[in-house]
Order: sequence, then structure tokens, then C-alpha cells
Amino acid sequence: MEWNPFSYAVQDNPYPYYGWLRDNAPVYRHPTLGIYALSRFVDVRDAILDIDRVSSQLRSFAGGGRRFYPQFLFTDPPRSTQLRSVVAKHFTPRASAQLEPQMRAYAKRYLAPIVEGRGGDIIRDYAAKIPMDIIADLLGIPPADRDRVRKWSDDYLARDEGNPLPTPAAHEAAEAFAEYFRRARTEREKRPRNDVLGAMAQTELAGEGKLSDDDYVGNATMLAIAGNETTTKLIASAVLELWRHPDQRAWLAANPDGIPNAVEETLRYEAPSQWQNRRAARDFTLHGVTVPKDAFVALITGSACRDPRRYPDPDRFDVRRADVEHLSLGWGQHLCLGKTLARLEAKVALQELLAAAPEYEVIEAGLERVYVTNVAGYCRMPIRW
Repeated sequence: MEWNPFSYAVQDNPYPYYGWLRDNAPVYRHPTLGIYALSRFVDVRDAILDIDRVSSQLRSFAGGGRRFYPQFLFTDPPRSTQLRSVVAKHFTPRASAQLEPQMRAYAKRYLAPIVEGRGGDIIRDYAAKIPMDIIADLLGIPPADRDRVRKWSDDYLARDEGNPLPTPAAHEAAEAFAEYFRRARTEREKRPRNDVLGAMAQTELAGEGKLSDDDYVGNATMLAIAGNETTTKLIASAVLELWRHPDQRAWLAANPDGIPNAVEETLRYEAPSQWQNRRAARDFTLHGVTVPKDAFVALITGSACRDPRRYPDPDRFDVRRADVEHLSLGWGQHLCLGKTLARLEAKVALQELLAAAPEYEVIEAGLERVYVTNVAGYCRMPIRW
């Protein structure tokens, strides 16, 4: 069996491929792409932790003529820690908790016309709106710009069938982001503002001074995309799975305190980011396969989170699962910066939806999946009741 993460067939349903990889090729090398993929929970977790063996300093598929703007997501400590510190205070649990009233206000605003019309597209009109507005509030992106920033995010990640290289639209989105954030930096250097883009424009790193232009553009782009894409997919996947499991949905509607655990189970069961880019920092051997230095390494968290070596009955969705610890938001020093924010946004979105329309129906014929790099999920999900 061939695992190609850019194959639409794989993206439609990767889990049979993951099961084969875990059992037959836990260190898998794709014959033409040159990817070495790890698929078991322990192997993926250990690789995340061992930066001397598997580095985040990326050797990526981002080529094809596109300029690469550095991002701390693709940097190892101590450099990644230094870059994260520039914006970390905006993403602490305390800072995220202070945003909950605004999240709830957005959720109620976007849900109201859906409730009034007894249906709508729960992604386009709801799940995609809340995360975009919150990350835009944090960054300092004005409301008039948010729809186009979200469009750039979608285009930036898009890939053609079987092809790891960016599409022409992805190139255009990257440069649109670059132009937009360069202008934002200039504005904030002239008139400082108390937002993330302002902090990035004013902060000086020890021994370096202010961020380089490329560092500014790359990290602002990463925050804009990561702050909306994966959380949108998380909320939508939860909506879909709860419809597919109406008994669990009814239990959550009656027991909303269980929603945080349902969010964790959705992260495990349908990881929004299915695999992560890494590079072999040195030669290493695992399961009898030698991975050469500088090889591209894919850590398949979507597979690790369904590994029966770690979870009983892993292909069963269970919002009351007792041990739901997962790798979907990273591990150790590579935990997602926005993990608390994403969890809270998903919790609020589900609470409001289940309170307003606990018996919604997903119109399955209208589902439309996205085909991008490593982010999995849907871009269209009509519902009614």
C-alpha cells in the first residue's frame, strides 16, 4: 500500500492507510517523494521530543519558486523559544480566558441567522468565522480585511492532486500575505499598537535587535493561518461526528460540562493537522530502517492518535473516553502556542450550537472536503433541523 499525503484518496479516508503503516511499515519511505513517515504513537511522541534526532528546522516541499519566509514552527529551541516569547503573552491560558466573552458574542451573532433560517452552512457561516475573528482581533487585522485573509489562508495551503509543490494560487497568497504584513509592520512602527503585530514590530531580541523583515512576515503569516484553519476544522469535525453519534450528542446537550472532553476526543479521533514536517538531524535507525541525515520526516499524528497500542478501540468516537491524551496539539517543548485558545473556541462554539439546535442534521450530500497540505477536514457542511 502506498501512503501519499497529497493523494486525494488518502485525504478522503487516511485511516486504512495508517493501519497498514503501523502494522507493516512503522518507518515508511515513499518511493518517489523521499518521505520517511512515522505512524505509531510512541515513535511520533519520541520524535517530537528528540530534537537532536528529528529537527523542526525544515527542509520542506515549499520550493517550486516560492520564497520561504521563516516561521518559529519550523525552528528548534532555543531559537523557537526566543521567537515564541515575542507573542507568547497573548496566548497564555489567562489571556485566552479573557477572550471567552468575545468568543461567545461572535458565536451568538453568527448562529442567530442560522437558527432563524433553521439551517445554513455551519462552516462558512459559523465554524470559520469565530476563529478568524478571534485571531484577527489578537493580531490587529481589521474586520474589513478578514474575509480576504481567510481566503489567502485557504489558498496558501492548497495543493493539486498528488503534488507536494505549492499551486500558483498558493504562491500568490504567500506574496499577498507578505505585502499585507510588511505594510502592517510599517504602520505599527510609526504608530505602536497593543496587538500581536504591534508586539512583533516593537520587540527586540537579545543580541539581534528587531525581527528581520522575513521573520516578521513569516511568523505573522503562520499565526494568521494557524489561528483559523485548524480550529475551523476542529469545530466542523466535532459537529459532524456528533451528528453521526446522536446518542453522544444528546448526552452532551444535557451535560455541557462534558464538552471539553468531547473537544479532546475530536482532536484525537480526527486530528485537524494530520502530519507534521520534520527533518532528520542525523542518521538514525528505527524498526530496522535507517533514516539518513537531512531526510524529510513526516510525523503522522493522525495515525498516532488512532494507534491501538496506545488506545483501546481507537477507531470508536467516544466523548466520554477516560484517557484521551493525544498528540494533535504537539507534545513537550513543541506544544501548540494557541492550544488553549483553540480548545476554548471549540468549546464555546459547541456549547452555543447544542444549546440552540441540539437535533441538527448534517446534509451529507453537501459535504465538501478541502485538499491541502497537512490540514484535514471540510470547507462546506450544510445543516438543518
